[in-house]
Amino acid sequence: MSITIIDGHNYLFRAFYGIPEAARTKSGVQVNAVYGFFADLRKIASEYPKNKIFVVFDSETGIQDKVEENTEYKDNRVVNTDMFKQLPYIKQILDLMNIKWVEHTRYEADDIIASLATNWSSKYGPVYISSNDFDFVQIVSDKIILLRAVQGKFVNCDREFVKNRFGITPEQYVDYLSMIGDKTDNIAGVTGIGPKTASNALSKFSDIKGIFNSITSFPASIQNKLLAGQELIERNQNFIRMKKNLSETEFINGVLPDINNELVQQKIATHLQNIGVR
Repeated sequence: MSITIIDGHNYLFRAFYGIPEAARTKSGVQVNAVYGFFADLRKIASEYPKNKIFVVFDSETGIQDKVEENTEYKDNRVVNTDMFKQLPYIKQILDLMNIKWVEHTRYEADDIIASLATNWSSKYGPVYISSNDFDFVQIVSDKIILLRAVQGKFVNCDREFVKNRFGITPEQYVDYLSMIGDKTDNIAGVTGIGPKTASNALSKFSDIKGIFNSITSFPASIQNKLLAGQELIERNQNFIRMKKNLSETEFINGVLPDINNELVQQKIATHLQNIGVR
């Protein structure tokens, strides 16, 4: 029994900035994010028609704990109110199609997705996470695959992809980001440590602990940079690592329904037409 977990806000951002703002209803309501969101959902349902679907949205309060730890977290993101005005339409259509979704006030969407993916893959079967956020690389496994939308297609980011793209294993991704930082989330990395240095170091010494236990094996210039950034790396490790132990009962009420792909296609078209999107 497989499941596709959709990173709702990732879909929302991609749709809003990928579809022209001119996409409006006859009454002038901007619906480009709505149209793009369901275009992607229709595509993913078509490619994985037997999977259950669960959509996870971020809330305004769900990242507060992380913001308190790092006030710069995601501070580089511009909030566009025109985008979020369209979110109620999206949630309404999901409800009409009987597709479960959650927006939890206490937890960040990433942690919900990571927890559900971990629990589901151990109990029921394969998990596909539909998101362009590389943060999910850290939980990729033999049963968890990240699906990234690239040029209109969904690319399977499995263990082999991670190795070819980053030169590391999924288990090393947190340590990798902890050294180089993450511009997307406004997380600073160690000055002078880039992707190649980080991946090479992890290939030789497995993890951060191994790297610092063998610090004298590095050239003096690299030693100095790593030692100067040790505290930052340790903080980043705790900050970047997703929670995987949240109870499903915290965010899933009832049973996830099976998905009838043909019915989903029909319903999406109908509901979009009902709000003036064709």
